[in-house]
Amino acid sequence: MLSGNFSIASKCSLAEAAGVLNEKIISTYVFPIDRDMNYVCSITKKPKSGELESALSHDYVSYNLFSKDGITLIQGIKKGHGIMKAIIDSGCIPLLPITATEGVETLTFMAFNSSSVFKLQEVLQEKNSLEYFNFDRASGVELFSEVQRRWGIFGSVNLTDKERKLIKSAYSMGFFEWPRTYDLSRMKADYKLSKPTLLFHLRNAERKIMKTIFD
Repeated sequence: MLSGNFSIASKCSLAEAAGVLNEKIISTYVFPIDRDMNYVCSITKKPKSGELESALSHDYVSYNLFSKDGITLIQGIKKGHGIMKAIIDSGCIPLLPITATEGVETLTFMAFNSSSVFKLQEVLQEKNSLEYFNFDRASGVELFSEVQRRWGIFGSVNLTDKERKLIKSAYSMGFFEWPRTYDLSRMKADYKLSKPTLLFHLRNAERKIMKTIFD
């Protein structure tokens, strides 16, 4: 088996929106409806805005935005640009999620043999500005770990409600910034918990997150 990834210069509305928002957009689900249309579900760490909607209107036939706590879910039907089709037609297997940043889309794939990979690279170079293309052999264990790493952080970090609440507050208030703008003394006052108790929950949450990323 082989595993690879590539980045292409993109005029896709998601790459445009990522530039407008100055924040990456992660597509967690893509389903081809017909030759030129895909149903896409994406998420970004920015609130809904007129700028976002304006960028999306270039490619989306229809869409819905759901925004809460500064996070926006984008779901709808958009024009495809042939990238997913190129991966599948070449004999490779697309892996989600797909990441869009300003003017660039980054995708990951698996393949059973190198001929499929070379075919994919050739097709991409014919119709796109390929900024980066890399692949290597991978064992089954490595492939499984890669998939687990990519998706585990979204769903399998088994935080308790208290751990999730405290780590989210610490992150959003500046506990992990340098210089620190939110410390244990302020957390102690805000949550009426002792410093040892706060440290216990924060370190448990950090350990679980790190385990998901690195195991």
